[in-house]
Amino acid sequence: MLRSRLMILNQNESECRQMAEYFEESGYSVVCCIDEEETIDMLSRGKHGPDLLIFDIDSSGRKGYETIERIRSFSDIAI
Repeated sequence: MLRSRLMILNQNESECRQMAEYFEESGYSVVCCIDEEETIDMLSRGKHGPDLLIFDIDSSGRKGYETIERIRSFSDIAI
């Protein structure tokens, strides 16, 4: 069975791992990223990237909206 793939962007590594564990227990394949640049790099080079990107836009402030704009310039991933 093909597992849905998630990418979690959370600057708190411990929180990211906690969320990843929850989703993995529910059957998802999960990748954690702790900064926006790492996320953009991984998304831009992966042709078999995640199906969904999860992140708290409020915790990133204005940078969160800029991250979405940058991702939208090359990807239509669900955010």
